[in-house]
Amino acid sequence: YAKWLTVFPIAVEHFLRPHKRTGWDDETFRKKRRFHIGRLLSDDDARRVLMECDDRDGNPAWFDGEDGIHPAARTRDPPLVVLHRLRELAFDLSYFDYRDPRTAPHPQAQAALCRQLNTQLDILYGAYGTIERIKSLPLPFVYATHLRTFLLLFLVLWNMTSVAHFGWIALPCLFVANWSLLGIEAASVECERPFDWNRNHLTLGKFAVGIARNVGQTL
Repeated sequence: YAKWLTVFPIAVEHFLRPHKRTGWDDETFRKKRRFHIGRLLSDDDARRVLMECDDRDGNPAWFDGEDGIHPAARTRDPPLVVLHRLRELAFDLSYFDYRDPRTAPHPQAQAALCRQLNTQLDILYGAYGTIERIKSLPLPFVYATHLRTFLLLFLVLWNMTSVAHFGWIALPCLFVANWSLLGIEAASVECERPFDWNRNHLTLGKFAVGIARNVGQTL
């Protein structure tokens, strides 16, 4: 259970990051993702998490036409695969089949453990849904376009009136002001999708490593 719980932030990272990166082919991309999971999961379990779709028989397969996969196959989300497995393990831990019934906990204690584990998993489901909405819902195109158009129009008119009133001596100040305002607008566009591979985006890999260490220290 702890291993799968540690894999969850890694699966979230794989879901949030773009599926293409400059300089990486598909094979390198898959190997990198498998390297992130490491020895936490076996090869079969890691393949189950890393696969992106189901084939006609319901088995995990890559969403790129391999093995005769139709492009319209159902997409799989790695975090949901991990959470589903955690649900199964939570039930197995709560209602473990003890060989000696005398060592088994009371049924009420088993039910309380199952309820507590599922409550924690519900929190992870909610957090994943929030992150998914952030990824899938950028700023409306009309809002971004209107803001950029208004900013450019304001800067053009402001520069014209400043030069007409103060002369060419106003150009250095205008240059600094234009650079500042346009930089703020460019920064907002850059941070609109915070899960990309660029330097200004979130370091999801470090977040996943930190969570894995915290889980290990807790155990």
